[in-house]
Amino acid sequence: MASPLISQPPLVQHVQSTGARGEQASVASAPCAIAETGHTFASTFESKVESPQAWFKGDFSPTAASLLPTVSGGPGSLLPFASLDPDSQRFLAQATPSAAISTVMGDGPGKNPVRVAAGLHHASTAAERVRLTIEEAKRLHAFDRKLLVLQGQAGKTVDGVPINAAEFFSHGDVATLTVQYSNQSSLVSILEGGTRQGAHTFEALLRGVNEELANRGKKGLSVPRVVIYGESLGAWTPQDALLNDSEASLFKPGGPHAFDAALFSGTPGFSKLRMDWLGDGHTGQHGAARQLANRQELANAQGLDKARVFFLNHPDDPVTRVAWNLLWHKPADWPKRRWWAPGLAFAWEVLKVPFAIKKSLTGSFGDRQHDYSLDLPAFVRKAYGFDAVSDAQLARVIQALQGAQVKSTE
Repeated sequence: MASPLISQPPLVQHVQSTGARGEQASVASAPCAIAETGHTFASTFESKVESPQAWFKGDFSPTAASLLPTVSGGPGSLLPFASLDPDSQRFLAQATPSAAISTVMGDGPGKNPVRVAAGLHHASTAAERVRLTIEEAKRLHAFDRKLLVLQGQAGKTVDGVPINAAEFFSHGDVATLTVQYSNQSSLVSILEGGTRQGAHTFEALLRGVNEELANRGKKGLSVPRVVIYGESLGAWTPQDALLNDSEASLFKPGGPHAFDAALFSGTPGFSKLRMDWLGDGHTGQHGAARQLANRQELANAQGLDKARVFFLNHPDDPVTRVAWNLLWHKPADWPKRRWWAPGLAFAWEVLKVPFAIKKSLTGSFGDRQHDYSLDLPAFVRKAYGFDAVSDAQLARVIQALQGAQVKSTE
């Protein structure tokens, strides 16, 4: 007889097997505590489940029947579950249940979050996929939530870590919308013109959401805060969608591309928006945008109150390093012990890119190169304004996500 834990998504399995922990973490010790405390959860998880990565190895195959009632793909959905690729199916199936939220946060009841994912097979055009996404969001009452996350996809990949973190921090009062534009990996998507397709799709989603919010405002209905998340190619495409807007217009309520906050991790060096705003370094600021290298820098940074757009880029991530100007220009924050020569440094970083991406998709939960998993929850807390979340709660959320391996491995 199979273990009852195996029949459920990893996050549910893990939280049921461990429960919330009551350890307290001080503000000063939080980054170190967060980095070290995943082992207890992970070891407990491994002892109760055959493989902590069983889901990602294909042993857990989500079905429409396994979904929360607040995510797309279930009965009556405009976006059938069977039409999605496996990565998007897992993304829907790993939405954080209210019971897990209550257990981990430990300060009151939670609610089931909303997730809506539209795939390439749901419609032949980006405009129609966006329309179906918004109609499905309305059906699931996504616009009644306090927070609305618009997530850019990295090719076919949808990262669950920051979304699960936001679901914990908001006690489930959040909805996430994502629309697919490619069924290929990030690198193949770029070669196939994925940045253009992704930017077009995300622009249509952002515009459609703002139109819906304007209609709700006219009716006297509540309007959620709108935030953006993107990682790697999923960060580059939303940034390209915003290229023709002034920074002031992006934060002006009612604008077609308006939003309240954004978090981008592992932004490719070729992103024009990042280069225009922040240059080729990994720490800096420009207007309402701040760029930081890791959660330790975030904890020590000053003057973040006015920041609206956060860039998280590891200095050792070749994806963030590769840019045309690396052919002739040595970045100011280039590591002292790393050699640099015109042309050769660029070629070497390019060769490292596929290995860094592959390593980030192995199911590990790290904070080096292109793996941002361990840094992301702290950045989600800051970027999206979850100031009431304590360091102890942050540590417990990271423990839960780390043990459950809630991240894409596609």
